[in-house]
Amino acid sequence: MDLVRSSFDRLAGAPITLSAEGSSALGSVELRVDRLRDLLMDPGLPITTVDAVWVCLVRRSRAESGDATMVCAGMALPVLAAMSARLSPRWTGDRADIEAAVLCGFLTELASIDLDRPWVLHRLRWAAYRAGYACMRERRAAPTPTPWAGAPTRDDTGAREHRLMLPRPGHPELVLADAVAAGVITSAQARLIASTRLERRSLTAVAAERGASYKALQQVRRRAEHKLAAYLTERMRNPDSGGIGEVSHGAVTSPNPTRAHTNRSRRRRREPSRDEASTARPVLKTIPPTGVQGCGDTPAPAHPSSEVRRCA
Repeated sequence: MDLVRSSFDRLAGAPITLSAEGSSALGSVELRVDRLRDLLMDPGLPITTVDAVWVCLVRRSRAESGDATMVCAGMALPVLAAMSARLSPRWTGDRADIEAAVLCGFLTELASIDLDRPWVLHRLRWAAYRAGYACMRERRAAPTPTPWAGAPTRDDTGAREHRLMLPRPGHPELVLADAVAAGVITSAQARLIASTRLERRSLTAVAAERGASYKALQQVRRRAEHKLAAYLTERMRNPDSGGIGEVSHGAVTSPNPTRAHTNRSRRRRREPSRDEASTARPVLKTIPPTGVQGCGDTPAPAHPSSEVRRCA
């Protein structure tokens, strides 16, 4: 990432010529590289404009390579850095390795991505994330070498401490990536869930950008979420899967955990405390002179006592 950052800073002042679609949306045919990235970072920019600019950037990269490819990587640097930061807590090696895997996934997809489909940057982002995640899983599955007796430690050499970072299960994007890798949902369905659930975008806006009806997109999301819920439930039941984490476990098993806890509390019988049991006064029952007890009273003794009760 440092190499991409330094290269982009070197090219930041260079002009870049946009296509007709991109220039008409941004109001300029030629822009500085750094200015163009600032415009693309605006969340209010229509996705059609973002796609038009990225199609121009990708075609330029394929035709010229070199600096043109580095411009694409620099434009996506905030996204790539965010992906690396999300994967780093689960990474057991050097931070530069996971950054290299993410960048490699981005550049590989850059050379083959379909430019006729929408959401170009979003698909590049997902490719980078999947590459980093696959590298992380491969690293964690590899056997850990055992140091020999007397081997120098990293502290002895003055190197940075290499500490095993425990995974954080249940992260939504990791759950979606696992589901896509398992073939439970498609990458398009995962992007739809990520856009409307994680990024808090309205389904109406996404439907308008994709040229689909609201009802159709709502149905697609509902079916994908049902498949995802069944997949997570199965993983939760299977001890060999390692669980699905606190976030996903709570979402699948208890849609309303507060209400469920309240219902359980209401069903639980209250037991008297030890102090209440010791200070409770005994209930005295009056036995009729006939020795015959009414329904629900204590049985009369076999030999009635001659003791006469005192008047109150």
